[in-house]
Amino acid sequence: MRERKREANRKKREKRETEFYSYGREEWIKGSVEFLLLDLMISFLFYRSVIAFFLFLPIWWIYQRERKRDWKKKIKRKIEEQFLDAMRAVGNALLAGYSIENAVGEGWRELKKIYGEEEQMVQEFAALKMQLDLNQTIEKLFYDLAKKSELESIMDFSQVFAAAKRTGGDLAEIIQNTTQWILEKNETKREITTCVTAKKTEQKIMSIVPCLMIGYVSLTSPGFLDDLYHNIFGISVMSGCLFVYGTAFLVGRRVVEIEV
Repeated sequence: MRERKREANRKKREKRETEFYSYGREEWIKGSVEFLLLDLMISFLFYRSVIAFFLFLPIWWIYQRERKRDWKKKIKRKIEEQFLDAMRAVGNALLAGYSIENAVGEGWRELKKIYGEEEQMVQEFAALKMQLDLNQTIEKLFYDLAKKSELESIMDFSQVFAAAKRTGGDLAEIIQNTTQWILEKNETKREITTCVTAKKTEQKIMSIVPCLMIGYVSLTSPGFLDDLYHNIFGISVMSGCLFVYGTAFLVGRRVVEIEV
């Protein structure tokens, strides 16, 4: 019975490891709908052609790849915040006299209370608790979590925690100090992100303006742009405009995409 339970836990752990940042079916569908609407808009505004719509379809994969990258960054920030909330609860439990194993259980219960059972880090701490019951070492479990999450802050924490465990340091104080250090570092990141957010918003608005202008002219002055469609000269001009527009969008995106 114990072996069967251990095997079931191993399979669950392997599944979580492969799906830690799982860009699931719902996200693929959302991304596909967004791309199709964007494709439809560009095909109509620049070419008014169904053929153009189908020619742009292969770009769907690039769009999904970029969307997945942005989605993963957002999820990483959320995972990091949840981990720090859990470790604050673990540190408080250690100060109250709990063992590290029971303190992890307190961290899990605190996370479940705040975020609900479906959140990724809540499930990870539930798995930590189960694996501790199977006599896995806590420092290895934190290290494995750091590797899966690909977060520098969790890796730093796991290394500091492992060193403290080996040397017999005050785990409660070390956890609190390390958590506070990570929070201060994240606060600096947040301030930089806040400064950049306004520029990102400006870049998005400026990227939409050319399409809005073409749409506005098409609606208010029907026939004014007819010479730019369905002929070699018009297709060449609109293709050149689309190339410049796309290049400007990518350059603007790269300029405001600051890695902190």
